[in-house]
Amino acid sequence: MRFRRSLLILPLLLAACAVPPAESSDTVLGFTPHPGAVEFASATLDWVDEATGLLALVPVGDCVTGIGSYATDTGTVPVNWSGERGCAKLVLGAIPEGTPGQAIRPVTTAVALTDGSIIAAGEKFARRGPGGRATLSALDGYKDTTALVKTGGRLVAIGTGAKNKTTTGPAAWLSDDAGVTSRRIDLPTGGGKARPDVLGVDGDSLLAASGDAATVTLWSSADRGQTWAVSTSPVGEDTTITGVVRAGAEWLVFGGAGRESGRRTPVLLRGNPGGWKLEGLAQFGEGGIVAGTVDKTGNAILLGRDFDRAKTVKRPRYCAAVWVQDGASWERGELGCAEQPPRLVTTLADGRVLIAGNRDLWLR
Repeated sequence: MRFRRSLLILPLLLAACAVPPAESSDTVLGFTPHPGAVEFASATLDWVDEATGLLALVPVGDCVTGIGSYATDTGTVPVNWSGERGCAKLVLGAIPEGTPGQAIRPVTTAVALTDGSIIAAGEKFARRGPGGRATLSALDGYKDTTALVKTGGRLVAIGTGAKNKTTTGPAAWLSDDAGVTSRRIDLPTGGGKARPDVLGVDGDSLLAASGDAATVTLWSSADRGQTWAVSTSPVGEDTTITGVVRAGAEWLVFGGAGRESGRRTPVLLRGNPGGWKLEGLAQFGEGGIVAGTVDKTGNAILLGRDFDRAKTVKRPRYCAAVWVQDGASWERGELGCAEQPPRLVTTLADGRVLIAGNRDLWLR
């Protein structure tokens, strides 16, 4: 999801608790549910749309900082969540005042540094946290940014940049000093107009992919973003690519196909630059993949959902599932149906995996 000319608000400290809560026996593939554990992003509404609420999770310390937006009576404002009770609860920080009628979207492309501060990439790099400078380097030729990763001591943001006064194209911005300075790298176009929307990192290697097309464009780098090669692979009509992770010896590029308000099916492209294979997903069942991570054993965990087409449903409602990789096979677990389904998954510094939405979370 892309947000332009936006504000990032981040708390300086995270609430933490050394002792996690007692777990129940009601688990799904090892994930313990914590219903209602995410403080809702509105005081007056009981439902918010896809662009509102918890939009990103940044692992920090023993938990995460959540980034998103809060619905007020007059518009939306950027907010952050911090963790409590061993990361079994996410609570809202301060709610800033908004301008009536204004919808301000947060920058959600962010990573944590070793000192606990957080760097985000929008029109500029911005830093919040211990010793942080609020505004850092402007991104040369910025049109938008869609993802940010950390590889070694380098930050790499991707998106769209201006090549000259009339032409834009896929771009990466690199910083070796935590965003104080940066430089733009124009990515090869591959003969099309695709731009990178998602980005994965594995040591010095990076893989970016375009988001919406029957043929996905893939940009790969083996030198932390300094040079890039481009390739393409067919994925099918009505496909949306939502993420990239490195699991074992291969990359997984994932998403979903079909109408958002109809039947969605998972899409999984696996392999390495120069050799891609579209996975047969009969074992997955229904539901587009919306997010993914890799656990401490190196196996992928994917989060998916499918539109609830029951005639009794009055508002948009989705049925969520989680897939856990076990070598070449996958196990599927059902997370239930809700108007505010889980939308994010990440791996914490201690190896636990957190799934979260606008109301509920799961921990494994």
